[in-house]
Amino acid sequence: MASDDVKSINELIEKLRLREIEGTIEIIINNKGKINKVIIKKQGEIAEEIRKVKLGTPDLSDIDFSNIDISGSDFSGLNLQRSDFSYSRIENSNLAYTNLHGANLYKTAISQTNLAHAEGIDAQNAYLTGSVNLYNVTPSTEGPITNPYGGDTSLTDEDGYALHPRDMSKVGIAHKKRNY
Repeated sequence: MASDDVKSINELIEKLRLREIEGTIEIIINNKGKINKVIIKKQGEIAEEIRKVKLGTPDLSDIDFSNIDISGSDFSGLNLQRSDFSYSRIENSNLAYTNLHGANLYKTAISQTNLAHAEGIDAQNAYLTGSVNLYNVTPSTEGPITNPYGGDTSLTDEDGYALHPRDMSKVGIAHKKRNY
């Protein structure tokens, strides 16, 4: 269940979508002494005005981030369960150690982003491009994390991993943890 602060974030995002708020929303979160900064803006817009919101809880579950640009954000260590990122843009961001169980990443453009140690990620229908760190992720499904938009996913190797022409080849749960 989302807190009252989280409900107000959903309201702020909706007002941004409806153009009742112009500019960028910057959410500052005190996460057990670590400060996270989440930047929210309409996709394709460069806004000069910044509205700052302080949040005392690291719980961002059930937030509707769909169809917005949250590039440059630090979500590391936050609870993002059941949040909707569909059709969003996440670039140059940090989602390490996040809880993404039930999060919707449908057609989310993810690039230059750290997802190391993220739990419950379902990136089957996300656009993963550029350098995306998937070290030690725990997918929500038993299969490998693949990028269906990066190549022909009908081709697999002898281990059943999808073959891609880009850097997404052979990323899967079997590669999560290695002892060197």
